[in-house]
Amino acid sequence: MELAAVIVNFNDSVRACQLAKTLSDFRIFQEIVLVDNGSRKEEREKIVPIEGVTFLFREKNGGFGVGNNAGLRHLRKNPPRVVLTINPDIVPDRQSCLDCYRFLLDHEEIAACSTLMTQKGKVTRNYYDIPTFASTMAGDHNFSSKIRSRKDYEGYFTCGFVRESFCFFRYDLFAKIGFFDENIFLYNEGASTALRFERMGYREAIVLNGRSVEHRHRGRLITHKGFRLLKQSRSYFLRVYRNEPEWKIRLFNLWWVNVLP
Repeated sequence: MELAAVIVNFNDSVRACQLAKTLSDFRIFQEIVLVDNGSRKEEREKIVPIEGVTFLFREKNGGFGVGNNAGLRHLRKNPPRVVLTINPDIVPDRQSCLDCYRFLLDHEEIAACSTLMTQKGKVTRNYYDIPTFASTMAGDHNFSSKIRSRKDYEGYFTCGFVRESFCFFRYDLFAKIGFFDENIFLYNEGASTALRFERMGYREAIVLNGRSVEHRHRGRLITHKGFRLLKQSRSYFLRVYRNEPEWKIRLFNLWWVNVLP
């Protein structure tokens, strides 16, 4: 198998099925896996069979990583060369999918890639620096115009990590690091994945092909509950992936109180 895709649905069944149908119609994915991550009964009832799509059902929402990993592990029976993780609120473009797939095959030093993304007609940030304690306390710089880790090449640039909601991974490398960290419920999945790739000598990249993929997010990008999940996942990231001492974690938690909405 060459190219596969994993979609995780949580109470967004109509869009998830529409996305699965779109990917199937592209005729470039050898397998598409749609994982329902513990949706409500009425949402599960909206899921309809789609030719060429495998459905997996989880009884509990274990988070972004757990849901994706269920689909990624399913693919081990016939592992692809490249796998796409994609959220239901992404509107994919067939050519962008092909460009990212071919890019990974041509660049062995890159473990994961994406393309530029737009939201409401404007380019939105979907690539970031891998957080450190210092950058976190300074506001991360993820929200600034300058990305410290960016390095430009002909037709692409490398960066710390790309947003995992539309990301192509070299499956063999992804499997080597154990896929997503299931201790992270939401946020920082991409950072933890990219840091493990980096320690193996690989980078992530944005492919500049003149095309962009649309992100049709509904509602606020991050809610009060989302901020709390972000705080939890960032604390975990600093402790486990940056090996920061507990006094720094406590300092971060005190600082975070000031940025909660």
